Amino acid sequence: MSSIHRRISMIKNILIIFGGRSAEHEVSVRSARNVMDALDKKLYHPVPVVISRSGVWYLLHEGNIPSNMTHVDGDTSYGEVCTLMRQNGETVVFTANGKKVRLDAAFPVIHGPMGEDGTLQGMFEITMLPYVGSGVLSSAMGMDKDIMKTIFRNEDIPFVPYVTLKNKTN
Repeated sequence: MSSIHRRISMIKNILIIFGGRSAEHEVSVRSARNVMDALDKKLYHPVPVVISRSGVWYLLHEGNIPSNMTHVDGDTSYGEVCTLMRQNGETVVFTANGKKVRLDAAFPVIHGPMGEDGTLQGMFEITMLPYVGSGVLSSAMGMDKDIMKTIFRNEDIPFVPYVTLKNKTN
């Protein structure tokens, strides 16, 4: 095997997942663009997937984030509808049109709920996809400020006074 073939086979496919249903959707798009720009393309091949505000996943065409993309509200011409799954011992992005991309790891760049709250990390755990960042429990605790401050109090970690408001539902 030539050194070029060996080097190419060592390149890792990294899922860059961004967008999402939170109010921080646009910030996530900008953050994902920065992450992709910073990746060493000799070692990593970015696999960008944007989640629209309505929760639809799209594998982007050409493996990049279009410069004019600021947000995705609904159906998009930027890419193909896709899902994440475990298949034949690999974690893959699979599109509605039958395209399959094997993944080596994920770099979640989704801000707020359904991204930083442990839900996405849980999906990575289920599909056995290694990922960057905090795990399920620490992500969930960090997003639930009441729980986080209860832990701070129990561990004698100082914090500012606060009031927790809860939505009363039946």
